Amino acid sequence: AEVLDVTGNIQASGNISGSSTSTGSFGRVTIGAASPAGVLNVVSNATSNHSNLPALNIDQDQSGAKGLFIATDTTTQSAIQAEANSLTTGRIARFYSNSTSTGTRNLVEIINDHASSNMTTALRIQQDAPHTALDIDAANTADWAVDIQGTAHTTAGVLYAYSNSDDTGTRNLVEIHNDHASATGATALKIQQDSTFKAVQINAASTTNAAFQLEADSLTTGPAGYFYSNASNTSARNILQVVQDHASATGAVGLYVRQDSTGPAIVTEGRGYAISGSVKSTGSFGRVEVDSNVDVGGELSVSTFSPSTISANKITASKAAVLASNSTIGPV
Repeated sequence: AEVLDVTGNIQASGNISGSSTSTGSFGRVTIGAASPAGVLNVVSNATSNHSNLPALNIDQDQSGAKGLFIATDTTTQSAIQAEANSLTTGRIARFYSNSTSTGTRNLVEIINDHASSNMTTALRIQQDAPHTALDIDAANTADWAVDIQGTAHTTAGVLYAYSNSDDTGTRNLVEIHNDHASATGATALKIQQDSTFKAVQINAASTTNAAFQLEADSLTTGPAGYFYSNASNTSARNILQVVQDHASATGAVGLYVRQDSTGPAIVTEGRGYAISGSVKSTGSFGRVEVDSNVDVGGELSVSTFSPSTISANKITASKAAVLASNSTIGPV
């Protein structure tokens, strides 16, 4: 076999080629520059590349072989580092596929495979410019645009959105926007809680704004809010509960309903007591209309009222009296 052993430099004005079985070893190879910056150094400039060819082109035609493989023992450096400080409309990296295969695959995959590396972040994006940090444009129709699965959580969550900005500008930390009016079957946000704990919890430090605000200015026959339960359990419970828990908050109203139109402000329907309270409960009403009977187990007291009469088909007082200081009541 022929051997070329050179202790100095080799300079060639033409090509250096070999067969498919040729092998060779080099201590350091420099292409396109006289001053090497690495073991394999490729410099593409106006002198070495007149036709704007790629500085490094890999054409891998073997279906079962890797196109590029890097094995590194580095501990404090990057296995791959790309720097592009002159970009205008170009990009640092592009991963493209036009394969028609229906096989299951991941175009880009990041695996941190050791359970002990508990301080390793699989993917970190730092965006110092005032633009989008992550943009996903998905044309899929029957699958998720983003799918996050966390099946091993103990005290951590699946998704965490955090902001510590002190800017006073109006903004939404999380926004869900269904922009097409024809998408009548699309639910903007669905929460399914299959465990026995809370489905939604809101902790708000707001003082003059609402902790939860719902606005529906295009309603026709639908409600602004709907609370529904079809549980058959016979245990005592409150479907909707409002608790003002501090005794010093004497100016706080537990429930306030404002109706600026001519319809009823509150309508109740129930097989039991539609509206009930304890023996110490107090309240005031501008007008009360009852379609059926009024059964008073304790005391119904009216001190002042307008109009000047009480009209009722039947009033039943089973355990006390009906008191009225400024009225005339017929037979009871």
